[in-house]
Amino acid sequence: MAEFLDMDYKNDFDFKNAVFTYLISKESNDKFELHRNIFNNNLVVNYTKNTSLLYYEKDIEAICIIGLCIDSYAKILRENIPQYLIDNNDSELQLLLSNTKRLAGKYVIIYKNKNDIYIFGDATCSLSIYYATNKTICFSSCDELIRKSLNLNISKKHLEIKDGFPYLEALPYDITICDDIKTILPNHFMEINNNKISRFLPEYYKRPKKIKNYDQIIEDCIKLIENTVNEYNKYYDIVCPLTSGNDSRLNLVFLKRHIEELNCFTLKHANFTKNTSDYYIPPQICIKENVKHLSIIDLKAPKEYLDEIKNIIGNYHSEYTIDLAYTINSMLPNKAIITGDIIDQVGRGKYGGVPVFFATAKYFSSYYPNKSMKFQEYIKSYLMSVKNDGCFDKILDLFAIEYRCGRWAAQGSMIYAIAGISALNIYNCREIIDNFMSFKIKDRMNKIIHTGIFNKLAPHLLNIPFNSDEKNKYSWLKKTFLYIFIRPYLKCIIKNIIKK
Repeated sequence: MAEFLDMDYKNDFDFKNAVFTYLISKESNDKFELHRNIFNNNLVVNYTKNTSLLYYEKDIEAICIIGLCIDSYAKILRENIPQYLIDNNDSELQLLLSNTKRLAGKYVIIYKNKNDIYIFGDATCSLSIYYATNKTICFSSCDELIRKSLNLNISKKHLEIKDGFPYLEALPYDITICDDIKTILPNHFMEINNNKISRFLPEYYKRPKKIKNYDQIIEDCIKLIENTVNEYNKYYDIVCPLTSGNDSRLNLVFLKRHIEELNCFTLKHANFTKNTSDYYIPPQICIKENVKHLSIIDLKAPKEYLDEIKNIIGNYHSEYTIDLAYTINSMLPNKAIITGDIIDQVGRGKYGGVPVFFATAKYFSSYYPNKSMKFQEYIKSYLMSVKNDGCFDKILDLFAIEYRCGRWAAQGSMIYAIAGISALNIYNCREIIDNFMSFKIKDRMNKIIHTGIFNKLAPHLLNIPFNSDEKNKYSWLKKTFLYIFIRPYLKCIIKNIIKK
């Protein structure tokens, strides 16, 4: 059942093969093969041949959807979604935003009515929306494409933050490597003509305190996720990354139910031994599920490949991420992979169940130690914006969605997209995320969502150990309130000792 892939495969970089990659401006950009004039030629969407675009206009309204956008209710055909949104919003932006809660995928929506032109992303902005702040209309899935297009300088202050921790991490709040470029966070939209960013709140925040029973929520989630998987499978040849963890195993459960000849793969890193759980558990799972398992040896991207992709994304991203993208695209070309984000960060309550008054900049910064104090200052600014928007009681989940998913996960996804890999998420739907957030964080930390779904769809997979490495032996300690509370201070003490 298990098969090792370790071959000498030359995978040349070609920007033309990029997926989910676009640049919106007032004019065509010759780096892209395709160009679409929208809104009476007011804007031009430049995009690659492997990036989808849908457009619909009616009277004074028009809408453009870039990327993959499907209906998790399985009632609206993908090509009819733009028309559905216009026909059911009474020319009101807020109603249109509310109607997107059922949509899943990896997309950006640009909508025009009599008042303005608006732009916003999917539930976690997995397809990033970077934009120029200098009153030049320019949006892109990649900040470096904007920077080079407008000939903007790199910010020394922001580069100091980026250099303050591994390049694998993302810059805080909405900043980028350039002072004149920012990003639109999840749960936010921009009025383009007014150059104004505003938060819109998912339906969850409008719910009364009393909610339906947890078992029914699990049932609802399963239905929405299965519809999403079924739609994804229509457009992509999907493979399933598999580790010994909870999230990838849950992905497998859903994928196997809708994909007849599903392949799973595990990246075999150099530090793996025969006792590494990610080495020996995935094949056991695949034997149990009767699916093919591939073990893929890590590859290093050649210097020429690194130079060419960095010429597109900039020289301030993790080479490790680039190596992973190179490995996957070399061994599994033209495949779409399913990531474990969202079900991890939100589904398992990544930032703990501490009372919200403990959710300070120091608390969140402790998860991402940075040599620059400016990192913590931007986290403070972000937290203040959430307070001003009146939803600080949900800050633990919002930070997971808007920073960990909207910045960190989206950054890696952008690199994969430029390399030609479609990284999709089967939970990337506002309604699914709202359902996850219906569970108390402490229950999510104890895997109530994962276990609830496993029990209904694949209880036998609970019998195979999860993350059984020695390093995870005392992982239960990390779920205790005391550990979560003292974590920021513990890290500061250790940091000071090391300095001395």
